[in-house]
Amino acid sequence: MEMLSSMVGKTVRINRKGPDSVTGKILNVFSDYLVLWSEGDGLVYVRSQHIKSFTESTKQETLENIESSQAMEYVTGETFELLMQNFQYQWVRINRGGPEKLEGVVENMNGDIITLISNDEIIHLPVYHIRGLSYGEEKSQKEEKEAGQEGKSEKKESKK
Repeated sequence: MEMLSSMVGKTVRINRKGPDSVTGKILNVFSDYLVLWSEGDGLVYVRSQHIKSFTESTKQETLENIESSQAMEYVTGETFELLMQNFQYQWVRINRGGPEKLEGVVENMNGDIITLISNDEIIHLPVYHIRGLSYGEEKSQKEEKEAGQEGKSEKKESKK
């Protein structure tokens, strides 16, 4: 994590391919996880034990809204377990993709087990199996909402 600490403020890709690959700007590095801002996923917290590789681009990549990430406030904790406690009653996405992806509200963190409320299920998950989590709306959800709002305003204007 020492090398990643020197890359705070830079845009990197964590993990090469697959559902755990994410590109974003590193906001902070803690003892066992890092925080980055990704255009598509918002805030992403990645556990260091699950980082297989990281790639720094040699191009001058710019992400939309990257300036807003400079002063962005976000949830933190000295360790990943403390971070999870600080997400109590917050909606999160756990393990960004693949068959182990979960979404829901963090209900409780008890020892090394997190309790997540997802639809009509209560899920108990060992923290060890959490590779990372995202906080905030996915880009596709934002685009759908914006498209829906634009469609509504167009209908209102055509009625006038």
